This record gives sequence, structure tokens and C-alpha cells, in this order.
Amino acid sequence: MLGEELVNKKKLSRKEKLQKIGDLYEQGYTSKQIASILKSTDCSIRQTICRNFSHLKEVHDNNKKFNHENRMLIEKTYKQFISDSALLKQNRQSYNYDKNYNLVFNEKRGAIPNGLPSKYMRTN
Repeated sequence: MLGEELVNKKKLSRKEKLQKIGDLYEQGYTSKQIASILKSTDCSIRQTICRNFSHLKEVHDNNKKFNHENRMLIEKTYKQFISDSALLKQNRQSYNYDKNYNLVFNEKRGAIPNGLPSKYMRTN
């Protein structure tokens, strides 16, 4: 990524900095994101974009929208998973306590389905 290589460099020339701002802006980064990558101020980045890269506005908007949709899709995928403790709360009737008060799947209910833990150890 462009931001990682900038961390390794100490000082960029004006021309290099202008090129990096243009590349990042075209990829859909906001001025605040570019400012944090380049360790600059948001105001100066916005000013540079207005003066030099106004012709990239449509490309920037499309890439920004695409990046946002990707983040939302990934976030939605992560929200489809449930933790073991929450799953056990929903399926409490399938488990019994053992002598140490750990939850163990009740074999009388049949074979354990894929994805369900066979034993849930107490944390206390």
C-alpha cells in the first residue's frame, strides 16, 4: 500500500507528495485519510486536491463508493457469526451439566450437529 512505503521514507519532495496525494485521492481516500498517511494537515490536503485534482472527482467518488460497499459487505459477513456462549444460550435445551458444572451435549437428543460445541467449559 502507498501509506506503508511512506512510513519508511523520511521526507518527500513536493513533486512526490503531490503524486502520492493524487494517487490516494484517485483510489477513493478522503482528505483526512490522506492527511494521516502523509502526516500532514487536512486543510492543506483539501487545498491541494482542489487546486490540482478536481478533474479526478468522478473517479474518486466511484472508488470511494466501491470501497464503502466492500467494507459494508465484509462487516455484514462478520456479523453473521455467533459466539459459542451465545449459541449455547439459544440451544440450552440440548445440554446438561456435568459434575463440574460444565455444559455437555446431551447424547439422548441424537448426534451432535456440525458447528455445535460438544462441551462448554465454565470460565469462573
